[in-house]
Amino acid sequence: MAAQPREIRRYVTSDGKVPFAQWLDSLRDIKAKTKIAQRLNRVNLGNLGDYKSALSRSL
Repeated sequence: MAAQPREIRRYVTSDGKVPFAQWLDSLRDIKAKTKIAQRLNRVNLGNLGDYKSALSRSL
């Protein structure tokens, strides 16, 4: 199955702040920042990794 590109939308508060961006900017660990950015780029390209939908689980 081919990957479908995804749009990543950023949450913006009513006063115009972007909490995720603020958090990411506050990280001091460059390796962690890089890994997060790489992962978000893969998600943006449609590569969600190995996951299972909660809706497809049998109860």
